[in-house]
Amino acid sequence: MSEHHDRNLVDPAIVKLRQDKAWTQECLCQKLNDAGLHITREVLANLETGRRPACDRQIRFLALVLEVPMERLFPPLRRLAS
Repeated sequence: MSEHHDRNLVDPAIVKLRQDKAWTQECLCQKLNDAGLHITREVLANLETGRRPACDRQIRFLALVLEVPMERLFPPLRRLAS
């Protein structure tokens, strides 16, 4: 696992949940902006690829817009321990 993924645990879940809803990055950005989180597609792409760590505010808004509990964005604890 690369160093940036050690800092950004939520990126695989963001991609999966977005794709499960058949949303583009632009669509998710618009929904996040409508909810009050000002984010560009470039920033979202960086979150999804792990090039940028997600902050707590971004995680909260992502969970809200993706309609999942915040815990769902994180890998299970057993995966973290390995």
